[in-house]
Amino acid sequence: MSQIPKIATGCANCTGWVPLVIVTDRQGILHSVGIADAHLDEHQVRIVIDGQELGSGKLAASKKSAGNNGIGLGLPFSDSLRIKIRDVKGATTVPTFWASYVIKTNGS
Repeated sequence: MSQIPKIATGCANCTGWVPLVIVTDRQGILHSVGIADAHLDEHQVRIVIDGQELGSGKLAASKKSAGNNGIGLGLPFSDSLRIKIRDVKGATTVPTFWASYVIKTNGS
């Protein structure tokens, strides 16, 4: 089985949930999620694997300066992966959310 590495990036620019990653009818592994250039705990991510919400939480740099923060996960999925993002206190295009994952294929 082959693996196709993927990196998704995007900004929420919305206080409602917007999709960053949608994978359906595929197997794979979610390696990590993070955010770059974020301030003040004002941005959130929601992870749903195989229909189960694993959690939603804040991602941000320190309160004094922007940075790139992420977390390694190594979570397998057997059918679907959905990651949604949002800005909490006001829509902005400044921070960039990211997720790294692989999709398994039957090809060579």
